[in-house]
Parts: sequence; C-alpha cells; structure tokens
Amino acid sequence: MGGRPKAAARDSLQTQIALRGRKDSYMPRGQALMKRTVKVTDEMQPVFGPGKVIKVSDLNKKLWAYIKKHKLMTGEGPLMKRSIKVTEDMKPVFGSKATIKIGEMMKLLWVYIKKHKLF
Repeated sequence: MGGRPKAAARDSLQTQIALRGRKDSYMPRGQALMKRTVKVTDEMQPVFGPGKVIKVSDLNKKLWAYIKKHKLMTGEGPLMKRSIKVTEDMKPVFGSKATIKIGEMMKLLWVYIKKHKLF
C-alpha cells in the first residue's frame, strides 16, 4: 500500500526538516516576531534611546528616526541615498565600516542581537 504518508505524519516530517540544524537559532517570523521584545544594551542606547527593552516592531522605527535626525543618508549617482554613514554611537552595533548599505543595516543589527543573546 505504499502511497503518501498521512497528513499528520507529513506535517511533522516537514516541521522536522524545517527545523533541522536550527534548534538553538530558531527565530519566530511575522507577527510572532513583532510581538517580542529585545533587551537594550548600553551600546545600543545612544541610537535606540534609554530603556531596558524595546519591541521588535519599534527597532526599525527608532533606527530610521536616528538616521534622519542626524542626516546620515549618503550616496551619489542614480542610486542616491542608498548608504548610511556609521557614527561613533553606531559602531559598537554595526561594526567599524564607515558606511553601510540600507540592506545590510537590519542584518547587522540582528547579528548583534543574536550574538549578545538579547532576544
């Protein structure tokens, strides 16, 4: 009778495949992620403001508010303002580069959060 496995067995198999190798690094996605909070370290406070925790949904908002307030967007040519200057306040979180691309910004922030286990 071979055939396809039953739905419950198939779903658990898909879940096992999806989580394979990610047991410690699993992160929720979508709305589940937005409801979580992140601890704010002393290194993050100049950018994200005072406080012990911040909602994940507010991370991006506060980061962009800081960038716009300090006029950190740069770039030349047809793809203007695709880079962000990294200030001394941002270097502990984003590394020692002078500028970062907009696409890298949140990736570097999440690397910092995971590395310091702030989630």
